Amino acid sequence: MKKEKPVLAVLGGIGSGKTTVSNLLLGEKGWLFSADQEAHLLLETPDVVEKLISFFGKDILSGDGLINRKVLGERVFPDKVGLDYLESILHPLIRKKALEFIEKGQNTHDCTHLLLDIPLLLEKNWRNLCTILVFVKCGDEKRLQRVRGRNWNEGELEIRENAQFPLTTKESISDYIIDNSAELDQTRQQAADLLKLILP
Repeated sequence: MKKEKPVLAVLGGIGSGKTTVSNLLLGEKGWLFSADQEAHLLLETPDVVEKLISFFGKDILSGDGLINRKVLGERVFPDKVGLDYLESILHPLIRKKALEFIEKGQNTHDCTHLLLDIPLLLEKNWRNLCTILVFVKCGDEKRLQRVRGRNWNEGELEIRENAQFPLTTKESISDYIIDNSAELDQTRQQAADLLKLILP
């Protein structure tokens, strides 16, 4: 029987460096699925744009007729009804893409393991998509410093984090922890050590 390749999900708080850690965990032949990237692409598809305009109105569009993600984010995160609607449109499509990605990776010789960067993996009960959970640990001050680079403030970070499971819960159920609070070289070494553990 063919041995299944490891499917890792990278968890952590907003601004913890999940994308950085995911890229480090790719190694030489890993494949990465980014839910955020998929969501950005979906927000440019006519069908999704049409549904969101009908619900939120045309003021979520930018001058070029595309969805203004910053405006959309400001609208949906404090508003549970709006957030639920947005997720009802995007999440089934993202899950379908993730399943296709996993199947393709499992059947491709030149792929050793797969990585899922899906922020709401636990909240949406998608735990069964992966075999290993990796938690990216990072202090609150450092995370806030990073999200300020996205033009967010502390209040915005808090609103978005309140829509997710507590970090203590994510950390407690994870199989491995990578501390991304210090220098990048230290994070890189932890990622390399983890790959040695899980890959044949």
